[in-house]
Amino acid sequence: MPCHATPFYSHLHRNISLRQLDCSPLNGRRGTVESDRFTSNPTQFVTNFVEHENWQYNTSNIPSHVVMFGDDDDVVPLLHPFGFAKSAEYFQSFFPASHPD
Repeated sequence: MPCHATPFYSHLHRNISLRQLDCSPLNGRRGTVESDRFTSNPTQFVTNFVEHENWQYNTSNIPSHVVMFGDDDDVVPLLHPFGFAKSAEYFQSFFPASHPD
């Protein structure tokens, strides 16, 4: 999902926990931005995230919903074991969101 493309609280009007991929500038730090790691290899990113959050052993860490943007065919099967299924799909745009290279 392009950085800051989700309106979050301005549309939800609820006091709930939300998280999106971090796309903060590195400001001289080494490494890569979380959103770039997801974009370059979504399957590996989700696998690492699930392992890091210990979803297998701590079900309280599992979110109630996951919102994805674009082609998610490789990632959705990774989420099935945790009870996730695609429930809706919405048209975004005739023109794909660009990502600065």
